[in-house]
Amino acid sequence: MKRDRIREMSIEVTVGVFMFMVLLALGVFTIIFSRENLFQKSYALDVVFDEIMGVREGDNIYLRGVIIGRVRRIVVEPDGVRMRLSLTRELHLREDYRIEILPASVLGGRYIYVYEGSPSAPRLPEGTPIRGLTPVDLMGSATRVVQNIRRAIEEEGLLADLQAAARNIHEITRKLAQGEGTIGRLLTDETVHHDIAAVTADLRRAAERLAAGESTLSRLLSDKGEIYNDAAEIARNLREVSARLNNAESLLGKLLAPDDTVYDDVRAAAQSLRTVADTIARGEGTIGRIVMRGELYEEVRLLVNELRATIDDFRETAPVSTFTSIFFGAF
Repeated sequence: MKRDRIREMSIEVTVGVFMFMVLLALGVFTIIFSRENLFQKSYALDVVFDEIMGVREGDNIYLRGVIIGRVRRIVVEPDGVRMRLSLTRELHLREDYRIEILPASVLGGRYIYVYEGSPSAPRLPEGTPIRGLTPVDLMGSATRVVQNIRRAIEEEGLLADLQAAARNIHEITRKLAQGEGTIGRLLTDETVHHDIAAVTADLRRAAERLAAGESTLSRLLSDKGEIYNDAAEIARNLREVSARLNNAESLLGKLLAPDDTVYDDVRAAAQSLRTVADTIARGEGTIGRIVMRGELYEEVRLLVNELRATIDDFRETAPVSTFTSIFFGAF
């Protein structure tokens, strides 16, 4: 009886130890698979998103490509979705921080990416609510694009336009192949080919003549710098002339001088000539009276006539006077 009792107790102890080992192993594997470190300090951060696009509790959180925590809890609230982040290090967010949800792969999954902000930006005040960026749904965007394309094809007649464009292109290529139109003739007419070949040959001969120095242009290109030297000499002469003009070493330079002395003198002389001309035009002065009054002209004309008659009389009496002087001189 006592031996049976001991056997039963040993069986119970063995079963209890076995169950304890199973539970201990289950706890260890749970901790390992959940990636929890019970002996590491954690930091909690609440972030509010308008949309989380399928983020689940346990998804990783990255900072500069390094996992620094995971999503602890997700709660839907009236102003959005509040996400409790469990972090292995404390974040120092600045005013240009960014917390966004990114796809883990093309097969699905999400992770949280944290950008603390640039070092030059001010620190975020304590107690400021943290908001995350609304994620972009690539599949949803692609689906909407496909729907828009399908709607354009079916409802707006895009397919008919594409078919009409294809028919037009086919007609254009047919005309080109048959040599219709200007482009078609250029593509199919042998005469154009021969003309182009002739032009190419002419250009080749012209290039050969240029290289051989058999033309004026070739001489210009191969004069060993003579034309360049002549042009440089002309430029130097022009520079000297401009310097002389600038230094007022000639009449034109004096006229172009900054002090305007010669210009003022010429202007004064022109004004004086204008005054004299006005005086003559008004008949003032001797010259003005001679020019503008007719009676003075008549008097001068009569005086000239009288002088001419006097000279004629003198010529007629001159021989008699000469003979008398000779005759009486002899005695």
